[in-house]
Amino acid sequence: MPKIYISFFVFAATLFTQYLGISPVDARWATYEDAPAEIEISSDIIIDKNGKSEEIVEKQIKIINETGRDIFGVQRIHFNENIEQVEIIEAKAIIQGKAQTVPKEMIETKPLASDIKGFDQLFQILISYPHVGVGTQIYLKYKITVFKQPLPGYFSLKYYYGGDAYWKRAQFKIRSELPFHALANDPDTKLEIKEGKEGQYQTLEITAKKPAYGDLINEPGNNQVPDHLKTWIHLSTYEKFEDLSQALSKDYEDVIHQDLPPLHESIKNAAATISSSVEQINKVTSLLSEKIRYMGDWRTIKGKLSPRSLNTVAESGVGDCKDFAACTVSILNALGFKAQVALVMRGTIYLPPERTLPSLLYFNHAIVKATAKDGKVFWIDPTNFASMAEGIFPDISDRPALVLDAKTPSYEKVPGIDYKRSKIDIKNTMRIKDKRTLSDEGSLKLSGEQAQEPTGAGLCHSLQSIEEAIVKQLSGEISPLKKKVTLPPLDSRIVKDLEFSYAYEQENDLLLTNAGPGILLKFSWAQAFMDTSDCQKGTTFIGLPLTLTRKTTIKDVDERNMKDLACDLDSPWVKAKRECRPVEGGIEINEQISLLKSFVTAEEASSTQYKNLKKSIKKYFNKLAIIVAKKD
Repeated sequence: MPKIYISFFVFAATLFTQYLGISPVDARWATYEDAPAEIEISSDIIIDKNGKSEEIVEKQIKIINETGRDIFGVQRIHFNENIEQVEIIEAKAIIQGKAQTVPKEMIETKPLASDIKGFDQLFQILISYPHVGVGTQIYLKYKITVFKQPLPGYFSLKYYYGGDAYWKRAQFKIRSELPFHALANDPDTKLEIKEGKEGQYQTLEITAKKPAYGDLINEPGNNQVPDHLKTWIHLSTYEKFEDLSQALSKDYEDVIHQDLPPLHESIKNAAATISSSVEQINKVTSLLSEKIRYMGDWRTIKGKLSPRSLNTVAESGVGDCKDFAACTVSILNALGFKAQVALVMRGTIYLPPERTLPSLLYFNHAIVKATAKDGKVFWIDPTNFASMAEGIFPDISDRPALVLDAKTPSYEKVPGIDYKRSKIDIKNTMRIKDKRTLSDEGSLKLSGEQAQEPTGAGLCHSLQSIEEAIVKQLSGEISPLKKKVTLPPLDSRIVKDLEFSYAYEQENDLLLTNAGPGILLKFSWAQAFMDTSDCQKGTTFIGLPLTLTRKTTIKDVDERNMKDLACDLDSPWVKAKRECRPVEGGIEINEQISLLKSFVTAEEASSTQYKNLKKSIKKYFNKLAIIVAKKD
């Protein structure tokens, strides 16, 4: 829970997430000299008509440098013992042409401790190779047997070519009694792909014609490599996502149509007294969050994919995303909504693949799609600490969603965050107390998605600790002078607009210049734009959509060329406007920043329009200071 409030303070104080960046030098794909190791790999997999599979994997890894020695000197293989078995056939290190077999005591198979948020049944095989140095060749051959697939007639895999090292050679062969569909992405024509038949088997052979290393060098630190730039082969026995939805929906519908237990009934009755759809949903999810604690049990296939019964969740007082989603759907349907479970890939920074086949690989989280009687659609994640039916949580926004429904299955898209609703509004007044002391007092209002993070902070932390954290983030100091913070109520689980007020003084915070004291203006939202490169290959995350307004008044100073700071930038990625004017007793700076998109592609970063925007941002929002002189 603490990370929720740390994240909020970063938003509130610095106005936008800070990013690690690099100077814009030539971005490029990695070469052999950049690689930690050289890999040759082969895989031969057989799939029977029930989905059971046996795979023989062979790897030979040549250590190129000390990084490779550290990474590959120990091999780890993870598997779920309930459905899989891994057998090490041969493991050896080849040093100056002489093979040294890995002793049995240096191969360990043990269960891994479960995640703190749920039970699991993962095992790890740990292989430590002897005398590994630069130039050593590591050889590993093993067999993976998967006894049971998560769905009838289902099998799916995706091979990526390169990425972790320099792939010198790769060959994969799949033979399947289950008919499958194959999709390849080969931007540099590195693969030779052959489809065919061998008796009862459908076959697919993939051979790499060229070596490759899939890493990027000199990319901005917050870049993502989009899937269409990678080399991969994907196969699935399902042709349409709707087929996958129908296959998954049965276990969910068996649960959501159960009679409501007393706990669920009480939540429904509490929400039934409310007329607003938004408030009804928030009542349901906030009460569920209050009564049910997040905890998963993923020891079996059914535990990984299917919700437990409503009674089991109510009696245990714990549940994971599948349980929360099923409970929420059952209650909302009883209230007259058309509610359905949906699956998404959860994560704030996420680039969905442009081309894909139906696969469970693309989903890790269950949420809810709820349609009210008036047709309005809500996308809800009931596992969050806070309830926000009227908005979209950042880690599920703007991405595909598989809606589970046996009769009307669908593959849809969760809307993105509306920048007009997600708002930060700051009003502050600064005064120069003496040549080296600056006072700052003002208010901070968070609306929409921006209010999500601090919602309920008072239920987890003392008010004093919250006040201290806010002052630290606003001022950059642990203990500035004369600090004071007034907090709104922070004891609700339902997101509402929040307004804070603050005041503090800082010594030695003014810039010391030969023309008088200076006030440094900070615009951390702009850093992500400046950390892009016009020769980058990947896609840069520049932040979540929002509108930031700020009115800063600096008292007891004369105007000095303030019009030079005025700007009005308009682009598909951001709109930024600043107006400066004299007011009674000082100057006033009004700014409005609208972040419209979350990502900048490599093509966009190299465009003339974006380059001009970047120059303007650097001019008006980077290392900007106001040199002032106190009035006589």
